[in-house]
Amino acid sequence: MKFPRDIDDQPPCHFIDVADWEYDEEFGIHPVGSKPKKMLTAPDDINVPYIIPGHSYLFKSASGWRQQQIWSEIIAYRVGKLLGLPIPPAFIAVDSRTGTTGVLVEFFFGYPGERQPARLVHGVDVIGSIFQSKVAGRPHTVLSNAKVTRVILGQSFGLDWWTMAYTFDALIANTDRHTENWGFLVRRSSVGDTLYDIAPLYDNGTSLGFQFPDNQLYTRSSAASLDQFNNNGKHQCGWDERDDRPLGHFELCERILAMYPSSDIMVRRIAQLDMSLVDEILQNCTTYDVPIAFSERRAQFVGALLRSRLLRLSNLL
Repeated sequence: MKFPRDIDDQPPCHFIDVADWEYDEEFGIHPVGSKPKKMLTAPDDINVPYIIPGHSYLFKSASGWRQQQIWSEIIAYRVGKLLGLPIPPAFIAVDSRTGTTGVLVEFFFGYPGERQPARLVHGVDVIGSIFQSKVAGRPHTVLSNAKVTRVILGQSFGLDWWTMAYTFDALIANTDRHTENWGFLVRRSSVGDTLYDIAPLYDNGTSLGFQFPDNQLYTRSSAASLDQFNNNGKHQCGWDERDDRPLGHFELCERILAMYPSSDIMVRRIAQLDMSLVDEILQNCTTYDVPIAFSERRAQFVGALLRSRLLRLSNLL
């Protein structure tokens, strides 16, 4: 399945109730990570245009200071779709039996009717086998990631995909693109060959200033506060094995542009995001009457944050 898919957007006010969805018998409950996750299967008779009947979806909830991560995941998907980036669809949902609000993320493999179903191999597993590293998930750098993808996908796999990933993470202030948040889809062909593809950009919720409570958003929206936030944010990646420290989002993009001038095409594409369309997305998110709501104040803050980060990307060009 290629992303972004041409599907209807979730309409304003209409959230999905997953109370009667079945647990996936193979995957069940995923306790790993900072957010509780449940694998659910969409009902075969569901009549929602953007939901695939009989397909698996990950229902991720969050609580306390992390609760706005569910909205960050949804907004990242919708903004990514505007940009034509490969991000799994994500929708606001509620389990009416428990009162739990969550993000419902389309599982990006194992689609109904697939002849050669894929499995996901996380980057951490491939890095360990290629580099024989003693520290799990390291090296995790721009150059080592490029090497890993070329080994797996062939020399023709260029830096465009990684430039897209790093620049999108810089745009949304994603600090969690660790080596279990990217990977490869592996499947067997009809003649027994092993086929590899890069997985879409999944798990984008640790972003967009989710950690700030609503009562701080007015002051956090000031130019000085946004500058401080943008200066302090770091990606999980370093540059190379000699310089494996996590880099600032914009320092990382600047280094890529300096070493690979052709990467400016992808950076420019993302930097030209139409914020009038993003404002519509943010206002849409305020319309859902769910226990963990997306407030007008947060919509204003996220809009200001994205504008400030677009300016930083434009300045790099």
